[in-house]
Amino acid sequence: MKLKPLLVIVLSFLALATSAKETIIKGKINGKLPETLYYTAPVNGALGFHLYYTAKVDAMGKFEIKADLAEISFIDIYYNYQPAGALIALPGVSYGVTINESSGKVTHSITGSTIAEAQTWYSSVVNNHREAVFIDLAMMLAKLETAKAITEEAKVLENRDAAAIKKLYDNKAISNELYTLLLNERSYLYATSLGYAFLLKHIFAMRETTPPDLAEFAGAWSALYKRHNPANSAISKYPWGNYFLDMYKNYKLYESVGFDGKKFLSRIILKLEKEIWLSSLLKMPNTIMLQNFMKTHLVAKKKKRYWQKWLT
Repeated sequence: MKLKPLLVIVLSFLALATSAKETIIKGKINGKLPETLYYTAPVNGALGFHLYYTAKVDAMGKFEIKADLAEISFIDIYYNYQPAGALIALPGVSYGVTINESSGKVTHSITGSTIAEAQTWYSSVVNNHREAVFIDLAMMLAKLETAKAITEEAKVLENRDAAAIKKLYDNKAISNELYTLLLNERSYLYATSLGYAFLLKHIFAMRETTPPDLAEFAGAWSALYKRHNPANSAISKYPWGNYFLDMYKNYKLYESVGFDGKKFLSRIILKLEKEIWLSSLLKMPNTIMLQNFMKTHLVAKKKKRYWQKWLT
């Protein structure tokens, strides 16, 4: 007997809801209290789609965050606009987060993690805004001369991270589930950075006297989305999901004008961007994930001025 798609979605949601366990983060802020304490948390299992919440901070600087998790997830905390913790959150586990503010500088520490070694490593590789992490990486990659060099360097860096994750697994510091999750999380970080690096190469070429052969970069750009299918529902589990799809949007925009930079800019100026990327994304089969992306993309646009304030 075949189940109707809506029934499958409802049953999947109910299965997640019944298996979810409450994860609690108790925090303390030392120093000046923030205007706003933001945090991210999964919505129906979806992550990385600019879904931000605010936590109430009392006069003593104490706060509490609760999230019902059915599987291992990632929760980011922000003191105003500054990163204040990137947690690997396990269902049913309680954490402590101490945020120290001094002369505008924010540091933090995390306690209570049952995977302390993995948490320490993860905090070291996600030590900035996620957007800044993948953009800095992309800018570094875009300095390389060829698409092959860019792709190979990204793979070297990904393999370095994979080796660190394998060491955690071999030392029995993480489960098989977390091992696989972290490998995929890293994979989507580097895919997102590659997408942006290829976009940058096309943009830089427009102002170069002797631009490189962009056919090579266009081919590598296209191959990237064959290796990492944008319709893959697993994207919703990773904090880079929104950024990955945003880079895919840029790829589809460039593809729609034959990878012609001037035509690309004219499309943007004429505000046809929304029409093009929506038409391409709506052809994908994973409707739920795309709805998350489209809705939260609009939310992100509204909040962009806040992040710009932090970045300037």
